[in-house]
Amino acid sequence: MKLRLPPVAYPLAAAGLALAACVGDTLVDPYKGHGIPCPLHALTGLWCPGCGSARAIYSLIHLDWSAAIARNPLLVVALPYVLLRWVGWMSQSLGGPSLWALPPKRWVAPAVGGLIVAFWVARNLPWPGFRILGPD
Repeated sequence: MKLRLPPVAYPLAAAGLALAACVGDTLVDPYKGHGIPCPLHALTGLWCPGCGSARAIYSLIHLDWSAAIARNPLLVVALPYVLLRWVGWMSQSLGGPSLWALPPKRWVAPAVGGLIVAFWVARNLPWPGFRILGPD
């Protein structure tokens, strides 16, 4: 017999996982070197697009916006969009209107992927103007 979950279970599960990650982030201070190190950075010395995310989230939880932006500006810029999309997903799951539902466009996924790759490359460039994008 296949277990059928109500549609609202999925956005609630995503919110629960995000909340658990935030709670874990507050219990283990990433600024003190605790947490999971980035395997790419450990192997190559390069910063991946997610490097600094734990410290950025920790800073956001403690309302330190400047530290959050300094650790991972892409994450901080993307969070409002992610939250709006989650609210729309939740509304749709409850049978409400499709809030903030953008019509699917073929160019959106490649554009977001290109933005992430551009951020990844830019934060690893050796020049001072780009080094500020790194999580140090």
